[in-house]
Amino acid sequence: MARLVIVLFAIAFLSQSDVLIRQTLGCTSSGDCKPCLRPGSEPGKEIYNKSPDVTELALEKTEVHIPPKANDPKSGDYQLVTVGVTTIAEDPEGDVLTYNYMISGGRIVGTGAKVFWNLNGLLPGTYTITAGVDDGCGVCGKTVTQSLTVVQD
Repeated sequence: MARLVIVLFAIAFLSQSDVLIRQTLGCTSSGDCKPCLRPGSEPGKEIYNKSPDVTELALEKTEVHIPPKANDPKSGDYQLVTVGVTTIAEDPEGDVLTYNYMISGGRIVGTGAKVFWNLNGLLPGTYTITAGVDDGCGVCGKTVTQSLTVVQD
C-alpha cells in the first residue's frame, strides 16, 4: 500500500512539474495554450497559429567536474564552469523564434539557440534545463529537458 501511495505521489508531482514548466515558459495555468490568431489575407479571415516545437536540446557535456577547492575569485583560485547549450526548433510557419530556458540551478548566459549554462557556485548534484520556443504566441509547443551532473573531484 505504501508503494502505491509513493507511485501516485510521484505521478502527481511529475504532472504538476510539467504544468509549472509550461507556466514558467509562458503557457496558461492549465498547461494548454490559448488559441493564437494571425492576421489573414482579408479582415475576418484570421489564421490559427501552429505552435513551434523544440526538436533537440544538446549539452556540450552532461557531467561537469569541479575542483575540490572552493571557487574563490579573491584567492585567485577560480575556474569558470560553463557548458554550451544548443537548441534546435521548428516552426511550421517559419516565424522568428525567441528561445526560453528554465534551469534548476546556475544561470543562462546569452540569448538565442546557442547559449552557455553558467554552473559556478552549484553544489554537486543533478540539475535540469528545459528549452522552449515562442513565435509570438507564447511557449506552447513541445519543450525538451536535459540533465547535467555536477561532480566534485
